[in-house]
Amino acid sequence: MTGRAIAALAGAEYVIGNDTYFVPLGSIIKGKNVIRSSMGKEVERAKKAIELAGAHRVAIVSGGDAGVYGMAGIVLEVLEHSGAKIPVEVVPGVTAGAGRSLACWFAVLGRLCHDQPFRSFDPA
Repeated sequence: MTGRAIAALAGAEYVIGNDTYFVPLGSIIKGKNVIRSSMGKEVERAKKAIELAGAHRVAIVSGGDAGVYGMAGIVLEVLEHSGAKIPVEVVPGVTAGAGRSLACWFAVLGRLCHDQPFRSFDPA
């Protein structure tokens, strides 16, 4: 999880998401108003978030890249149809950053075995 994602969760009064995604968050969401949901309820989560965001700071937790498998697209579409004027910040996670780097032929690497020599990667 990125530092920006942690900060967004820390600043939220309400955290909404699929129940599965709350397990690793532990202390980050302690003391927050947590609204748990299940798969297939994405539109309902987006509507609830927009309803609450009129008076509260709300964070939606999802998996996948924010605009692909995540909730960003759904939230933005529901917000547009609602007519509400609520500012939205989409905070991509680490996997989103890694995915973009691969599209540009730039690899984000983690060396697990430090005694092995580095081998370059040539996409050509």
